[in-house]
Amino acid sequence: MVNVNGQDFNLQLVDTAGQDEYSIFPQSHSMDIHGYVLVYSVTSMKSFEVVQVLHDKLLDMVGKIQVPTVLVGNKKDLHMERVIKPEEGKKLADSWGAAFMESSAKENETAVEVFKRIILEMEKADGNAPQEEKKCSVM
Repeated sequence: MVNVNGQDFNLQLVDTAGQDEYSIFPQSHSMDIHGYVLVYSVTSMKSFEVVQVLHDKLLDMVGKIQVPTVLVGNKKDLHMERVIKPEEGKKLADSWGAAFMESSAKENETAVEVFKRIILEMEKADGNAPQEEKKCSVM
């Protein structure tokens, strides 16, 4: 459960790790889903390409041109192995109308912020965007 601005939200997470552009994307990943967090590794051009294909598949399945999405570049702590610049991730997210963040799971950086951001993106899409971000807690 995530609390954003005094309101509790239940999040259901679906891990699609290991998906590639040829994988069959289950219809269940698009039914009754209100927002998506798509994660790629900043150390892998392949994962950056796959996340683009997954985004296109999601749009096809939900039949919309845009859905609330947060694009996350993970492993930002691996500076020496980085192949995707933050600007490239931001540019892709902007082209989708999505939010963009970079994170480091190893350093437990921004995990709560990612969940908070997708909730805010979903609220914004529903026309309920808060005037001011206040607080977030994860239980």
